[in-house]
Amino acid sequence: MMMMMRRGASSASRRCFASIVQQQQQQRQNESTTLSNGLSSTTTMGGGGERGGDACGRRHVFTAAGGAMMTATKTTTMTRETVGGRRTMSERFREGELLGKARRAKTTTTTTSSSSSSSILGEEENEDEEMYFDDDPDNPANAKPKGPIGQAFDFLSAVALVCATAVAAVAGASYYVQTTEELEKKVKGKEFEKESVVPGAQQFAEYLLEFRQFIDEKSSHYLDPISDKLLPDHPADAVYIPHTLVLDLDDTLINSNWNRERGWRVFKRPGVDPFLEHLAQFYEMVVFTDQLLTYGEPILERLDPKRYVTHRLFRESAQYKHGEYIRDLSKLNRDMERVIYISSKPKSAEMNPENVIPIQPWRYEDGSTDTALLDLMPFLESIVRLGVADVRAVLASYKEEMKRTGKDIPQIFRERQQKFQKKRLEQAKQVAPIGRGKKKIDAW
Repeated sequence: MMMMMRRGASSASRRCFASIVQQQQQQRQNESTTLSNGLSSTTTMGGGGERGGDACGRRHVFTAAGGAMMTATKTTTMTRETVGGRRTMSERFREGELLGKARRAKTTTTTTSSSSSSSILGEEENEDEEMYFDDDPDNPANAKPKGPIGQAFDFLSAVALVCATAVAAVAGASYYVQTTEELEKKVKGKEFEKESVVPGAQQFAEYLLEFRQFIDEKSSHYLDPISDKLLPDHPADAVYIPHTLVLDLDDTLINSNWNRERGWRVFKRPGVDPFLEHLAQFYEMVVFTDQLLTYGEPILERLDPKRYVTHRLFRESAQYKHGEYIRDLSKLNRDMERVIYISSKPKSAEMNPENVIPIQPWRYEDGSTDTALLDLMPFLESIVRLGVADVRAVLASYKEEMKRTGKDIPQIFRERQQKFQKKRLEQAKQVAPIGRGKKKIDAW
């Protein structure tokens, strides 16, 4: 605001001063014209004389350029009338000399007036600028030279800034090299001190570890789940506590697809409706997605209108780690021995890999021939019917065979079921049936 007021004041003062200069120039021209007219009248009446007229003419030549040429003309007329109206060669020469002087004087005076007005305006502008800059405390031109103490303070500030930048760069790079837990194990290990060649490396690593632990503690408020108990407690008087089946949403139950004709659309995976309806009889169903509530809730309302899924968890319940949202199943407030997580992205539960069942991701382009969810139903049902105490041990055996054979869990489960039925049949052949007559087992 002060800057605008100063600029407005300076522009107004310049306009005012220009108008004053113009008025003064007009007044001078009027005065020179008046003097010239007075001189012409005096000469016609016969007063003055050549010397007086010449002197008057000279005075006008050197004082007012606006009437100099007119004064020289009137002076020549007076001289011509004095000698009887005839002009000799000397008179003509003198008249031309006076006219030349008048023209030169007029040009000089005009240039001087213009330059003087411009210089005055320029001086006023400079004064306004000087006033503005003098009043500005942030102007470097107004800064006073610093003494030794100020220079020393600036030097120390620069050194501190460089050190802080270096520490921040090292700390930031260390996050990409290893996690805080890995750094802690390495620093507290006995081999680190033996391997360190640079003096003071052990102490620097300890300081770095303390700094990272401090940063992790402060950032945990924004990166950790909203609660350590994401699901409510089971009733105290519950007779039966079911297993918990946690399902991922994107590319597991649905697929968000886009094309130019229809834009964005969400499609259900084939078999998702019977999957939810059937397994809701055996499991406590939970959908855990890294999407926002505003995105996931409307989709789940359309996907599960009958509320087979008893709990819905969204991004605020996930753990942000290494640039991704991780599902920490240990914070579900459930026994981890009875929790199963199905996802097309197994790394989304990297903190609890032993509870994960991987499934092939589904895309809309894959069509309606996908049967991955339906193929898992017998395996999941058998876990509950057989009363498996720790699902992690069962999943570990299946995953080991998956690595060895390259088959998926439903296929391995069918093969095991066939082997089990065959083995059971062989055992039954060795046992005689209970009855009055002894019949062969082959006929049984």
